[in-house]
Amino acid sequence: MQEATIEITFYFDPACPWTWLTSRWLVEAASVRSLSVKWVPLSLFLLNNGDVPESFKIPLAQSFKALRAIAQLASQDHFQEIARFYTTIGTSYHYNQVVPSDEELARALEEAGAESAVAALHDASLDELVQHYHNIGLSLSGPSTGSPVLQLSSTIGVFGPIVTEHVRGEEAGELFDHVRALALNPRFSELKRGRTGPPVLS
Repeated sequence: MQEATIEITFYFDPACPWTWLTSRWLVEAASVRSLSVKWVPLSLFLLNNGDVPESFKIPLAQSFKALRAIAQLASQDHFQEIARFYTTIGTSYHYNQVVPSDEELARALEEAGAESAVAALHDASLDELVQHYHNIGLSLSGPSTGSPVLQLSSTIGVFGPIVTEHVRGEEAGELFDHVRALALNPRFSELKRGRTGPPVLS
């Protein structure tokens, strides 16, 4: 009997390196488990009410433009295009340590097969849709959470999981199994270990 597909919604900000590692884990988990992933916006700029350190302003401003396009694509169920777009700009942010310019964001959308969303990068009318997805993600994960949020049912979401380095292959699948089992347990609330260093992105 074929394994039933598990539907996941991943709320994310492309500029966050911890979120990037979690997203790469989820992609790996989907390669060894039957998962269908929806990629939708969650904004660190909105989370902090625009009050961010100077060094984060440009990365988050460019990320917010990307989130407009992601919101438009998500509303049209174009999740594969979002996944390809995120992989490209995430590689720029987190491996190349380069904040993608407007031109690079547009090129990444085109390469992802989402040419129709290029105009969305500068369409402020989509900010409300970004806020809508953002609010849903935080309502699922609860107070004192942020990017990423992993939604595992219509009513259950969790912040994270935060991983410190890449998790690959069957280990990624096993971690997904454990995270899902905990998240779907109505008596489970929190499991946390303090971070001891920056994310390992190599």
